[in-house]
Amino acid sequence: MLQRNASRFPSVPLVTVEGVFQSRQDAYETPLRDGGVFDQIHTASAATAATQPAP
Repeated sequence: MLQRNASRFPSVPLVTVEGVFQSRQDAYETPLRDGGVFDQIHTASAATAATQPAP
């Protein structure tokens, strides 16, 4: 199936959890710990929503 559809989809480089983070535990904690990536996105999103007029 991959070879049959290879021309339709660009090649995507594969990565490992350990290649991006130090460990699987770090991969979990980085976005989810207090003050982590999720909190940063949520805080930024809430700040933007607070400045928008209500519908």
